[in-house]
Amino acid sequence: MKSIEELTKAQNDLIDEIQAFAESNNLVSEKVCPIYDGVADIEAYVRSSHKIMWILKEGYDDFDEKGNPIGGGWYMWDLWDKPDAWKQRSQVGMSYVLYGFRNNLTWGELPAISRCRTMVNELKSIAYININKMPGQRKTTPARAQAKYNLWKNIINKQIETYDPEVIIFGGTMRFFDIDKEKLTHITTISPDELPIEIYKLNNRWLISAVHPQLYSEVFVDGLIDALKITANK
Repeated sequence: MKSIEELTKAQNDLIDEIQAFAESNNLVSEKVCPIYDGVADIEAYVRSSHKIMWILKEGYDDFDEKGNPIGGGWYMWDLWDKPDAWKQRSQVGMSYVLYGFRNNLTWGELPAISRCRTMVNELKSIAYININKMPGQRKTTPARAQAKYNLWKNIINKQIETYDPEVIIFGGTMRFFDIDKEKLTHITTISPDELPIEIYKLNNRWLISAVHPQLYSEVFVDGLIDALKITANK
C-alpha cells in the first residue's frame, strides 16, 4: 500500500488526468467541468484496517434550460460537509453500512442519522468513485452508464490500481465493467429474495454487487454489513 504522501501525489495526478482527458475529448466548456472523485481523507484511508471502494454511476450538479447537465469543478466530498448532507439518500445508505460495519452494529442498533449527522464522515475514509466523471443526470439509463464506462474505463482502472482497495462495492454498476469471468469466483449470495447482494473474489480482491445505496433498507444495510464482515473475516 502506498504511503500517505505517495497516495496524495497519485490522487493529485489522477485529478489532473481526469481534467486533461475531459478537455481532450471536448467535454469541458465554460459551463461544464468534471466532478472529481477519489478519497477525501487520504490519511484515514491509508490507516483504515479494511480498505473499501464504492463505485456508483455519476454525480450531478445543475442543468441548463434544455435539461443538459452543467456545473462541476468540485470534489464529490464537498457534499459531505454541507449542512444537509445527512438528508441525501445515497450518502445515508452508504454511511449506515460503513458505520454499522466499523462499529459492529446492525440496522436496529444504529442511531438515526438525523441524530448522528457526523455519520456521513464515514465516507471520507473510503475511495468513492463514479463511472462518469462529468456532471450527469439524476437518473442514469443502463445504456448511458455503459457508454460512460467505455469512455472513462482506462482512468477508472487506474483509480482502482492506485487506491488498491481490498473490497469494491458496486452500487448497481458491476455489470458495466469488463471483468474476466473465468477468474471471477462467486462466494455467496446474501438476501437472495430481496435486493440480492452477491459476493465474489477476483484474484486477491473482494467484489460486492449490490443495488444503488439510495434504495437502502434494513435488508440492504444488514446485508452489506454481513458482506463486509465476510470480506474482512470478522
